[in-house]
Amino acid sequence: MKHYFEQQDKVIKDLTLVILLVDIAKQRGIHPDKLLKGTKLFQHDLSNPNVAISQQQFSQLIYNTIKFINTPEIPFLLGSRLFPTQLGQIGLALSNARNLQDMLRIIKCHQSNIFPFMFLVEKRHQGNRYLIFNHAITIESDDYHIFMCELLASLVISALKWRMKGLPELHIRFPYQRPDYIEQYQAYFAQTFRFIPKIESLFNRSKVTGYLGLQISFTESLMMKLFEESSQIIKNYHLNQLERKRFPVGIIQSILQGFETCYEQHNEVTLEKVAASLAVSPATLKRKLALHHTSYQHLLDLYRQQQAIFQLTEQGHSNEKVANALHFSDITNFRRSFKRWTGLTPNALKQAFEGSS
Repeated sequence: MKHYFEQQDKVIKDLTLVILLVDIAKQRGIHPDKLLKGTKLFQHDLSNPNVAISQQQFSQLIYNTIKFINTPEIPFLLGSRLFPTQLGQIGLALSNARNLQDMLRIIKCHQSNIFPFMFLVEKRHQGNRYLIFNHAITIESDDYHIFMCELLASLVISALKWRMKGLPELHIRFPYQRPDYIEQYQAYFAQTFRFIPKIESLFNRSKVTGYLGLQISFTESLMMKLFEESSQIIKNYHLNQLERKRFPVGIIQSILQGFETCYEQHNEVTLEKVAASLAVSPATLKRKLALHHTSYQHLLDLYRQQQAIFQLTEQGHSNEKVANALHFSDITNFRRSFKRWTGLTPNALKQAFEGSS
């Protein structure tokens, strides 16, 4: 069995998001058949426990939602409805976790069941914890990217509000420019959010970078703060009801995590090493990535740009330290690559982010 899956593979078994979207559409007078157009799904499929869907089907549903419903509150509404009642055994387990550390452990173990479309990377710096979410299966359009970030942020904040009896002190950085419908963000996230600064060269005439992930940060002390209500016995009971087999992850997630492993083990990343980790030839990997709307170089740039911007803007590292961490041969080569990624020098981008805080 492959340890990764692709956009055409029907491995997504939980249709909760699909059902919720159909219900929301019906409430707004949109027939389910219209919303499901092009997905190769029908209404009777939604009540069949044996039906699984692919990323292609799901992304078509999201595009239909954006086209036919076309109201900005939909992803926020979806995210806030998912936890805890719509997540089944996992939701019940999360509702009985002892603290945020416990919740994150469950989420990382069962990511493919909870939200297979995006994956979590954790970082720590000077007493702060950073949760960074990237797309796991394919690279889609700006509209899809924004929809999914809004949905996932709403899901995370809804879960925190539920378990912590209110919104804790945290910061959300959305990986795109400030949208026009800012009222939705204010209603769901209070004043805890910010956006990427408006830098024309960074966005290449697009409103998102296609690189930076959704980032949620808070102090380490929040991780161990005990929830008022929890039960390890009930939590373990519901976790034991879940399948114990290891689920595959999306191909993009597998490759981005492979970059990390290559740097740790070999101090370099090559197309050949990444292809070997997926048990395919370099030519086959190139073809696969083209079908997922990306390329090997694009994903390598994505990985290195994310690392560089985090180290520059959050950790305050010098250009030399970042260049060394990313295994560039010299500082000039790093600056040249960084300018190719963003259109700015590292120092100029750092100043732009500081001005937007």
